[in-house]
Amino acid sequence: MSQSKFLFILLPIFFIGSVAMSDSIVKGSQYMLNQLGYEAGTEDGIKGKNTINALTKFYTDNNKVFDGTIDENELIDLKSFVVSSGIPKIEETKDKLKVHFFGNFISNQSKLTTDPDSAYFLPSDLFQKKNASEHREVFFINHMAFGNLNNDSRQDLIMSYEMEVCPDGYTLTSVGVPLCELKSANDRFLNFTAFSVSIGERDETIIDNFEHNTPIGRNCQRPILADFNNDGVDDIYCPSPFARTYKGKRYYGGADVVFISNDKGWKHVKEKGALVDQKTGLYEGFSHGVTVNDIDHDGDLDVVTTNVKWENTKGGGKIYCHFNDGRGNFFVKVCGSQFANAVTSGDYNGDGFVDLVASGGWFEKKLYSHHSSRKHNNTVVLFGDGKGNFKTGWKKVPPAYDIYGSGYLLSHVVDLVSWDFDGDGDLDLAGTTVGPLYAGGTHTIWSNNGEGKFTVADQIPMVSGKKEWISVKAWKKDIKSESNRWNSYCGSTKLIDVNNDSMMDMYCDSPTQDRHGGWIFLNMGGLQFKKISPLTAWSNDWTIYYAGPTGYSLQKFEGYSDPDFFETHWEYKPIFKK
Repeated sequence: MSQSKFLFILLPIFFIGSVAMSDSIVKGSQYMLNQLGYEAGTEDGIKGKNTINALTKFYTDNNKVFDGTIDENELIDLKSFVVSSGIPKIEETKDKLKVHFFGNFISNQSKLTTDPDSAYFLPSDLFQKKNASEHREVFFINHMAFGNLNNDSRQDLIMSYEMEVCPDGYTLTSVGVPLCELKSANDRFLNFTAFSVSIGERDETIIDNFEHNTPIGRNCQRPILADFNNDGVDDIYCPSPFARTYKGKRYYGGADVVFISNDKGWKHVKEKGALVDQKTGLYEGFSHGVTVNDIDHDGDLDVVTTNVKWENTKGGGKIYCHFNDGRGNFFVKVCGSQFANAVTSGDYNGDGFVDLVASGGWFEKKLYSHHSSRKHNNTVVLFGDGKGNFKTGWKKVPPAYDIYGSGYLLSHVVDLVSWDFDGDGDLDLAGTTVGPLYAGGTHTIWSNNGEGKFTVADQIPMVSGKKEWISVKAWKKDIKSESNRWNSYCGSTKLIDVNNDSMMDMYCDSPTQDRHGGWIFLNMGGLQFKKISPLTAWSNDWTIYYAGPTGYSLQKFEGYSDPDFFETHWEYKPIFKK
């Protein structure tokens, strides 16, 4: 698909956007005007004299007339010139800014053909059901990752499964997230399946973890694909957010599962370190967020996890560094004391070393206290020294707030991803921010000033909140558990240039029961994004057979910006027979 075709079909389909759209568009236009050398002044989202003059000159220089209105047409025109002026290639950006994709990047290798303009082929509900049907009474699809698992130059797929109910013969001991009484200390619940990808179909199961004797765990929440032993084939790392009960006692402990590729397939390896119980493979807390990078600058890939204890509200979490010996054997130690649910990595201050951004917000014993204090945001930048040590630099990354006028703090950051979204040479941030119990979230983008100091650049609503939530009383009335109707977020954000315009977009990878799986955040330039549905992406031949909503996601929810979406099940071009 040519650039001109893309622009032509894009104009009529943008129907979902951020609140305070005009300010966002003006700000994005100001940013790109300044980037192109037109002096638009301060990038404040205010349509002032400098901005008008800069746009007028921009259009005059390109033999066009500015109509006086700053809307999406201006963003599209400016973006086309920014792209044509030269956006660094993905590999160049990745290497310069010390980013590693570890399965979170959907490359051209997952397209239907070898044609770079063809559509991406991504898993659908039907495919998920086809390959998990016999286990579906116990598990639902959780997350996915992309990589090369069979050395055939194609992107393969791994899908993880999370417990939905207890298996037959096991007793449910908790409400909400299933916590099942184990029959023995050796019971296994961690599950994933990996599939080989050929052009146009996915029909070969590479590894089925349902058949493997893996350590105790509840699920593989955010599977990782990366080459840890440098043999040219990606390995599998499953961080385990895990709690269990055995003999009436609840245990919290991570049991990360690592499969390292070799000539015979994959070998299960166990982590070592003072934090690891070598009998059970468990260590303090459990892995919730994860990132992969060469944090000690020794030429191989290491893993960083955020490990939390839900029952401890006073910093009940730590950052764990899992150091690789180059052969896929890991030694784990604490490398940060922050409570965090999410973590990402890269060079944020331009010193050539890998840094971390760790984020989370806590609410349990004092669920609604952050309404008034607004002190519960703890997103921090940890600057690395290249030896695997990290220290806090700027105290905080600014929090996101509700964009509907209530003013409540979105202190809980579910997921984080790093990329130079505006092409200015430094790493920006993106991820879903939610209120207590995952309510009223937005997908938030933070701009980097080049030194590791961030500001909120854009927020895209996931599910509309309520203005009444400025009142703690209103919160307590509406939000009582995680199963509230305003719970929606991107559990794992994937990077993808879905429309082939050289600017990185984002794919929302969420569990199949969530209502935003398969949505795309389209990069409009100037750190402004548009949320588009799977239908829109499919209609433009950017994707085929997207993952669609299931279960309660087909319902209508109060305040949601696009209720018609729930009326349709996204199975457009069936490839597999039911």
